[in-house]
Amino acid sequence: MMNRLFNPASIAAVVAGAIVLSLPMDGWMKWLAFGVILLVAAVLSAFVLSAGQASMAIGALMTIAAASAWFHYKASTEAALFLAAGTALMVASVGSLFLKRRALVAHGLSGKNMSATQPPLPTTGEVLAARYRARKAGLPAPRFITPSWENDFRSIVGMTEFKKKLRQAGLDSVGTKDRNGILIHGEPGDGKTSLAKALAGDLGLEFIPIHKKMSKWVGDAPQNLFDQLNEAIARTPCLIFFDEADSVFPCRGDATSSSLLTETNSMVNRLLTYLVDYRRSGVVFVAATNFIDAIDPAVKRAGRFDYVFEVPKPDLEARVGLLRASIAKNSTNVSVADGVVDSLAKRWNGFNSATILSVPTQIPQFVKDHQRTQLTFDDFMEMLRRQQGMANRVPESTKSFAEMSYPPQQAATIQGLIARVRRSFEMEESGGQAPSGVLFYGPTGTGKTETARMIAKETKWAFFAVHGSDLARDPDLIDKTIKKVQNARPAIIFIDEADDLLGDRSSNPYKAATNKLLAAMDGPNGKINDLLWIASTNFAEVSDEAVVRSGRFTEKVRFEKPGDAPLLAMAKAFFLDPKRNAVMDVSWEEVADVLTGSSIADAQGILMQAWNLTLTAKGGVDRGNPVKRESLEIAKSQLKIN
Repeated sequence: MMNRLFNPASIAAVVAGAIVLSLPMDGWMKWLAFGVILLVAAVLSAFVLSAGQASMAIGALMTIAAASAWFHYKASTEAALFLAAGTALMVASVGSLFLKRRALVAHGLSGKNMSATQPPLPTTGEVLAARYRARKAGLPAPRFITPSWENDFRSIVGMTEFKKKLRQAGLDSVGTKDRNGILIHGEPGDGKTSLAKALAGDLGLEFIPIHKKMSKWVGDAPQNLFDQLNEAIARTPCLIFFDEADSVFPCRGDATSSSLLTETNSMVNRLLTYLVDYRRSGVVFVAATNFIDAIDPAVKRAGRFDYVFEVPKPDLEARVGLLRASIAKNSTNVSVADGVVDSLAKRWNGFNSATILSVPTQIPQFVKDHQRTQLTFDDFMEMLRRQQGMANRVPESTKSFAEMSYPPQQAATIQGLIARVRRSFEMEESGGQAPSGVLFYGPTGTGKTETARMIAKETKWAFFAVHGSDLARDPDLIDKTIKKVQNARPAIIFIDEADDLLGDRSSNPYKAATNKLLAAMDGPNGKINDLLWIASTNFAEVSDEAVVRSGRFTEKVRFEKPGDAPLLAMAKAFFLDPKRNAVMDVSWEEVADVLTGSSIADAQGILMQAWNLTLTAKGGVDRGNPVKRESLEIAKSQLKIN
């Protein structure tokens, strides 16, 4: 903290003054030289030294002058005046240092790291310039107040590189460089406001939020905004934070009425002037928005907001810190199994800060409902699904695995896939790899879509279905889908009828969409955990090699028409269902004979149509009517177009 009182320039001025007064020179020459040094110190105060350093340097020079006046000239009156002035200046400087130190200690910024975390305060010249601009604008003179803040960057775990960039931008803005304005943007819940508060704390500046308050009166909202801004600037040095900056700096020309257009243009123009006028004044401007494209282009250019940063998703270290802090706050009477926090943090890449912090808030109710004394990984995954408030999103009629009909080898393949998806965490912890991409291929009507829904039902993963042709025509839909799924994980994205999207890019007119899909599956920062891509196609043989290679759609499941045994089992389950409890006037061998060679979808259609014909065989609706082979044959013929 001593650098708050001294720097090399002030020390040099004090030493030079002491040397001059000790030289064997004539009195008037000595004091003339000393006056020059005092003048130099005053100039340094305006352009190099902070207020505390200037007070200490000039005070020390005045004290040396008092000593020289007494010992060399016995000028008691002059010595007393010099001593009083010098002592007052040094006491004021030390007192200011003491108050600042007490505030820093109260916020945990003491010890070895204090000087590293606290940048130099504005120099005297910068403060005077701020006061001049304030007077010119008709504002009260800025005054230094003891900084108040909620935290600093040490309260935000992880995100080291981003905090470093943000802090350097803050140092440039509060210092002597002609740069200012930090615009941070990102998705809701990613901690933009918390980062701005931490930046203010790290810089030792008061944090002052500015909000646009809506009003039914034209001109009232901008006036209220500028009243807040003027009051904040009067409290320089400070950090002024524009929250929801898209409402404060909207694009000019987008208003719906002429009066609103005039108001918007005037407000943005005045704000741009403020951003320019208060550079190098001790004010740091920070703005945050979820909609960067909705902000006027002139605001984002250099000279207004010189720094534009996208807030990244919390990294692994940050996710661990967020989880531990929230768990400590919410789990008072229950413990967490070893390794669970680290495991959750690894899986929850891509989640925003708000989601991660909110999951442990479910602990008290979860413990009450399940009578837990220790929380496991699966418990937190269940709490995550509670917090998301999202069901599986599959139709109620979706069958379970036991209700599906597959050939034996295909059934074993799908059952193994379900196990790997459901226990993806244990798979990876055991050195295996959880599936991230699966390709369903085979003839139409073999149950690919129903199987994808069934896997979501069995695993309780959220299910998002999109059509391949839609993605092929609109590649931006891929990004929109991922954005929607990102915070709904664990989730399945099912691309139905993906033939156009997965085709060979050498002849595929939709290769731009294919490229985007492959990039999305790889992820900009690596694969997204707990996200399974399933695509279905009837023409796997013409799929692009990059699509079917390992690492994208690694696992492939071939769907074939079922044999006689699975079809017969399906027919028995259908007709003997308690809702139907059909009277059979046809043997099961005959039923199997009618269904031979059918796909699953065709077999389901034949059975349902045969039952419909049976129910209405006598004009009414009667479950007592027997099922006959004739009904099955008619139903089969009705599926064909002659």
